[in-house]
Amino acid sequence: MSKPGAALAPLLAGALAAAAVALVIGWPGRPPLNHPALVTAALAVAAVAVLLVVRLAAAGRRSGQTRPPVPAPGPRPVLHAEPAPDLLAA
Repeated sequence: MSKPGAALAPLLAGALAAAAVALVIGWPGRPPLNHPALVTAALAVAAVAVLLVVRLAAAGRRSGQTRPPVPAPGPRPVLHAEPAPDLLAA
């Protein structure tokens, strides 16, 4: 089962990209952006949103591949150690 955040991220990124493109090209009753800085910002938001969707899609495709487990930190047995001398023996 996928994580809810990972499932919603492409939807939100797509909405951001669509809004940015709509601002650049305009829609009925609203002219497109004409200030260069606003156009650049809108296109940058759209590009970042598209890259996010591509990254999440690539991560979802790789999810079948798993890395070997990392051993938990803690004491490890010593295989060829000599027994400790008995210091209390007289």
